[in-house]
Amino acid sequence: MSRIVMMALMFMLVACGETDPAGVQTAEAASGGTALADHGLPLSAPDDEAAELYRTISLLADAADGILANQKARQLVKHAPEWSGAWLALANSAQSGEQFARASKHASEFADRGTRAEQLWSEVNMGFVSNDSEAGIRAGLQLTETYPESARAALILSGLYSGQNRVDAARETGARALFLEADWLLPHTNLGFSYLFNEPKDYEKAERYFTQAIALAPDADNLWINVGDVHRAAGKLKLAATSYSQALKLDSGNAIAAIKRAHVNSFLGNYDQARQDYDHGISAGKEGNQATLAVYRAFINLHAGNPDAAVSELRQLIDRIDSLDMPADQKVGTSIFVLTNVADICFHHDMKTCASDAVASLKDSLTAAGENSGNEDFKRQQQATALYWEGKLAARLAQFDQARAKAEAYKVLLETDSNPRKLERYHELLGLTALLGEDFEKSIGHYRQANLTLSAGNGDVKNSYMLSVALQGAGQLDEAARRLAEVSNWNFNSVWFAMLRKTAGQGAD
Repeated sequence: MSRIVMMALMFMLVACGETDPAGVQTAEAASGGTALADHGLPLSAPDDEAAELYRTISLLADAADGILANQKARQLVKHAPEWSGAWLALANSAQSGEQFARASKHASEFADRGTRAEQLWSEVNMGFVSNDSEAGIRAGLQLTETYPESARAALILSGLYSGQNRVDAARETGARALFLEADWLLPHTNLGFSYLFNEPKDYEKAERYFTQAIALAPDADNLWINVGDVHRAAGKLKLAATSYSQALKLDSGNAIAAIKRAHVNSFLGNYDQARQDYDHGISAGKEGNQATLAVYRAFINLHAGNPDAAVSELRQLIDRIDSLDMPADQKVGTSIFVLTNVADICFHHDMKTCASDAVASLKDSLTAAGENSGNEDFKRQQQATALYWEGKLAARLAQFDQARAKAEAYKVLLETDSNPRKLERYHELLGLTALLGEDFEKSIGHYRQANLTLSAGNGDVKNSYMLSVALQGAGQLDEAARRLAEVSNWNFNSVWFAMLRKTAGQGAD
């Protein structure tokens, strides 16, 4: 998953919650329009219908129903195509990186007609599109300074800090949002996720924040999924399954709860039950997430030690994508997601022809996403991502000079970006190249500068595993064993976790 998609998902969490009641007046209401406030941020809807649609989108996103929120946001931009707030709603519920980039660009184009809040929020989003996280932080700080009593502004800034791995600052601003609106769900869940996924982790605190959110909305099925995630992280797999089952009791059509219970059954070796849960979740899915969720069903084969079957299932999924009922940008984004997983399976299992074919198709999809976005910065980032994958392929083919050349070309494309994390993949690629060339000390140096964060959607157990292999090669066995234990006990499903879980557990013994 690309970083820009992850940022879109992050904003779907912290940027679309319950809005204040209709009729709240602000000093920044557009002439002849309808004023509304989004948790302390004044917005200037052009009419009552636009304001009501925005509120509906916010409520859906607050309930973690991102697909429906996105569908309503697509209606909103058709109804109010020159309202920056409408495009922000679409960007912040985006289901693809291409959609996020395009919607953020339109929000920026119309921002001058809106409130100061809309202008600054647009600047925040464009920071992701341009890979300028420093500009995003500046805009986020201005947002909180301009609207110091806004819980929404505080949550946006908290998310920005999280994106830079500035965990203390993220928690401080997240706590500020909770202080401002203790009866709003999202400040509770925001802090819960921080303690669940970011170091230093504290599973007891994470569960406490999630259960506080449940107390505020006891019928909200998705909140039980968060509790299940805490149990999963703590290694309490059967208890996690119980929490996911509770979500399904509240809503039998909750696709994510079914999929996450399937993950647990995969980890426990209950493969038939896992397939039943996956099939239930996939059938309940909407638009692009039907295909995305189907990817995880293929991972059962990896947990069972059958990579050929996994690749076969994923290839069948690729062939079905064009026939699925979803927008074109989601088809491209889904293709990218499926192909990255195919490529990684083929890399790990030394299936060279399969890997080459997957990377070639992946490059085509990345190019299409870049071209369709209409944004040169996003297009450039897709080009960089393609170089990263081509470099990984070259390293796996023992074409080490070519792999290093791809890494350097990747660096050149991103060198002007103001983002302290912009070269994590550059170091990952050089670390892999050095590891495969058995230069363990050099590999360790590069992997320590790669993304080693173990957090769902943001972390990469692969990098921690590769670093542990390099550490073993260099004779640094204690740290290697510690990292292998972290990988084997991670319990959040991904293609690499499915492939490495058992191997890492054996190496940590």
